[in-house]
Amino acid sequence: KVSAIGDLKSIEKFIEKSAKKVDLKGGTVLPGLIDSHIHAIDGGETLTKPNLADQTISIRALTDYVLGLLHRQEGLTGGVLDIYGLNISTWSSLDSVVSAFNKGEFSTVPVFLRGSDGHTAWANTALLLKGNINKQYIDKQPEDLQKYFRRLPGGEPTGFVAEDAVGKVAAAIPDQTNWMLAAEKAMNHLSSLGITAWLDPSVGNTRSDSGLLLNAYASLYQTGKLYAHVVATIVADADANPVPQINMVKAIRQKFHHED
Repeated sequence: KVSAIGDLKSIEKFIEKSAKKVDLKGGTVLPGLIDSHIHAIDGGETLTKPNLADQTISIRALTDYVLGLLHRQEGLTGGVLDIYGLNISTWSSLDSVVSAFNKGEFSTVPVFLRGSDGHTAWANTALLLKGNINKQYIDKQPEDLQKYFRRLPGGEPTGFVAEDAVGKVAAAIPDQTNWMLAAEKAMNHLSSLGITAWLDPSVGNTRSDSGLLLNAYASLYQTGKLYAHVVATIVADADANPVPQINMVKAIRQKFHHED
């Protein structure tokens, strides 16, 4: 609670004898910030992988960066160079991306470049082959999903994908995420920004909830590393019977309920 604002002299009358004085040495103190919609641990996962943090870099610099990872054997997930945080201006040079990452050493090494927006990505030919994603595969998908694959005139994919198609390509990459580490990195990052509370809008769903994210939050709590107030929601299926879904959510709430 902020009682008064001003220089020391003007607020001395508001200061009780029991007050604790802290010299910030020129720093600034702010109220804790609340983020009303953030996939915190999903974001923390990206901090456990190679991440360009939305930097704007040339295709040449990007190629050198990814080659460096390959030569040092760093950041590979199941043999795939899975790179996060590309500034989406990269997609304006998509022809150069296609040329750079489909030849030489990359002709046999799967590469996945993920946009910092979380909604776009590009896969090289080696990764598309690994996931069996080709014209025939896309043609079998529902029409509302097909539109998220950019295709050549003959129907073959260019490697650029958006929205739900990103997950279809990502399915070819083995899940080797350390979710507890992802949760810790998310907590530390958000704390460094002054974010002390948030709503996580999708920690599971009533179709096939694996409990990964809720278990990660629970682990933070149990180990004393949960420094924030978190409200989490479960995604429901609007087309399904609500009764078993409500019962499922009640069971989840009971499982993760703690008395303080």
